[in-house]
Amino acid sequence: MANQQKLIGLILKIVGAIMVAVGMVAAYYGPLEVYVFYMFSPGGRFHYDGFAVGTLWFAYLVLQNLGYYLVAALLLPIGIGTFKLRRWTYTMTRALLWLWAVAGLLVCLNWVGLSLYQWRANPSDPTSILRIVVFCLIFSIFSLVIPILLLWLYSSKAVRLSFENFDPHQYWTERYPFPMLVALGIGILGVLTFHVALFLQGLFPFFGEILWGRAGVRWLAGNILIQLVILYGLVKLSRWAYWSALLYYSLLSLSAALSFYRYSLADLFNELTLPGFEVEFLSSLSFLNGISVVLTTVPVLLVLIGILGFSGRYFKQKKLPNRN
Repeated sequence: MANQQKLIGLILKIVGAIMVAVGMVAAYYGPLEVYVFYMFSPGGRFHYDGFAVGTLWFAYLVLQNLGYYLVAALLLPIGIGTFKLRRWTYTMTRALLWLWAVAGLLVCLNWVGLSLYQWRANPSDPTSILRIVVFCLIFSIFSLVIPILLLWLYSSKAVRLSFENFDPHQYWTERYPFPMLVALGIGILGVLTFHVALFLQGLFPFFGEILWGRAGVRWLAGNILIQLVILYGLVKLSRWAYWSALLYYSLLSLSAALSFYRYSLADLFNELTLPGFEVEFLSSLSFLNGISVVLTTVPVLLVLIGILGFSGRYFKQKKLPNRN
């Protein structure tokens, strides 16, 4: 048993070192990739007419840079904590793996829709079925199988004891209800998504229509503020925040469903005012017609609502539950 614990501890330290290495790469490329904006601006190597705030490529660069910073902000502290076998990283890693699994489920749903579209578009192509099967397997492995296997590993008693025996101190993350950690993660990603939407010409779904420009930006800013207030209350396990979150995210999912149900990703991009180069480029990406905007947004909100509904009992307690 002692040898097993030493082996698991060594494996966890290796995992922590890998996390730190990936986080450092992301921390390096985050500021480095900002220079890409200069490369596409007037006088830059890859400049094209019309590149500016509100274009699709500008929004993509913002999303990419945000991704680098997010990866660095998550993996560096969690990687260091895992290397040192700090107990709080056990809980946070499991929460991140659940977020990975939720994102993977979303990817798989969209890939199924895309595959069906490609199949219908090329019914006489004998290789289309094979390509669909291969890509479905690849996507399912990286988006669902890997996080599920890692969750199974982190759910084992041996891994948990490796952290608890090395670090007997109990942290806030352990006393806080675990499902709510996942809910907070989804909520934070929602706030970041709304910030990215600011760079997509203020796109905001409003109960059957899509708002753009100044009107959309106002609604985005208001919703970002609402979400931040709700997230603060959820951290405190306040009952007002619980009921507010259920109401707000239910209305948001309904609004997104009513506004996006007719749109593929190609249709949505066609609504944007884009420069000629981007319009021509998007026209060559026929697969975008097979990606439903509803399937990229509503399922995540429904998962969040489900987690909140499941976690209702935690908001009847005035103190964080003690897990010891």
